Amino acid sequence: MEGLRRWVEGSGGRVDSRLDLRETACGCSRTLTAGEPYKEGETIVRIPWCRALNLRSALRRHSVAEKGGKGDLLLGGLQGFLSFCKSAEGVGHSTISLLVALQICGEASPGASGDMRSYTSLLPAPPPPEPGEGGPSLFDAVRGPPLIHPLLFEEDQLDELQNAGLSASIRRERGLLRFIYDTALNSEALSFRDFLWSIAIVRSRSLNLSLHLEGKLQEAHGEALQCMLPLIDLCDHSAGANCSLRCCISGSAVGAIELVAQADIDEGSPMTIDYGHRPLRDFFRCYGFTPDENESRSEVFEDADHTPLESVLVGGHRGGGFFSLRRILLLSSLPRAPPEPGSDRIQDVLDGALLEKRLLLDSDGCGLLYEIEDESSQSVSSFRDCPEVLGGLTASGGRLFCDQGTEALAISRVLDYFQGLSDRMPTTLEEDEVILKGSGLPLWEQASVRYRMARKALMGRVVGDLKGAQLAAA
Repeated sequence: MEGLRRWVEGSGGRVDSRLDLRETACGCSRTLTAGEPYKEGETIVRIPWCRALNLRSALRRHSVAEKGGKGDLLLGGLQGFLSFCKSAEGVGHSTISLLVALQICGEASPGASGDMRSYTSLLPAPPPPEPGEGGPSLFDAVRGPPLIHPLLFEEDQLDELQNAGLSASIRRERGLLRFIYDTALNSEALSFRDFLWSIAIVRSRSLNLSLHLEGKLQEAHGEALQCMLPLIDLCDHSAGANCSLRCCISGSAVGAIELVAQADIDEGSPMTIDYGHRPLRDFFRCYGFTPDENESRSEVFEDADHTPLESVLVGGHRGGGFFSLRRILLLSSLPRAPPEPGSDRIQDVLDGALLEKRLLLDSDGCGLLYEIEDESSQSVSSFRDCPEVLGGLTASGGRLFCDQGTEALAISRVLDYFQGLSDRMPTTLEEDEVILKGSGLPLWEQASVRYRMARKALMGRVVGDLKGAQLAAA
């Protein structure tokens, strides 16, 4: 921690002397902790923008390494790698993440020099090399607790998630990363396991600062706003936030990012920040753990082998009108183009909302059943706050239903889907609770069991609400 403190302060930043870095009770992560109490509004950490890890820092690092004869990670050099990312199918949208991940690999390698080692050495550690596996490894250079992330799960471990859609999606992504590794990276300088680790690190620790800047500043900085903030990314984000981020602007540029107490913080309490709400599946896939129950308000349920529903996404807050279906829209696939700017037609609004949610679904796309709470036109911004029920049907095109009989049929279909999904799960929620209480359960399996427990509990609550709506409509 002291080395990291010096690294931050050496570039004009500040780290409050009361701040500690402690290992969590489960031993699976380290988090910033209050060594003494903080009052609301106090600045805890100030990170100069030059210390952020983003597209610019990655390009600079790879360029300097190449000029110094140390750019051995990229087979074709930096320009060759950028050309590969641009031309290879399915790779272009990941260019920034790939470059930052490879920057971390370079900074963390045993032979690397520089102050960044004080940061990379504290990161969650990559998997150890397999017995007899030769070649380079970052395992001895990164000394944090082991990183638990589904991208690093073994093939049989993915099955423990009891979510065929999620497991298949992770396998497809690993296949794409394997293609990138075999085609564009130097296997003599970087192992595939370490490459996967670096991708998981970037995914689980990145922040998008566009939420903290005004429109023109967002446009000026563009892709650089997706970044990692060393030290700040050691905050916890598994519970409600007690800290917030503040962007300090100098002219038209970001000068620094501050971590500010947004409430009084007791001694020994972890510093927590909000990384944004995601459905349960996507939260686990991104961060490798399951959030507190009060954050698990939505989830994607998929099972391609079960009909008539291909997929169901349930979101929003539980409440009196949660499942009062007024309008149902069936779509065979996600829209390929955004709606006309400024359009207030309900079809265009729904299409816009679907586009916003595309990242919640597999890239293959699927059908959706959409519900909004009333007949009036909705803006995309207000749509986010509407109660919603989404589910996919094997429909050949878009159709709109509003009659009561169709609403009852939609509820019945969703209930049948959930029943079939539940019947095919290897364990029940009660059995999972017993498994989790057992001794000696590996950390990866603890994470898997917690995820599937939260998923089953949410599914049970949804079924209860749907049955209540069904009875009320009878």
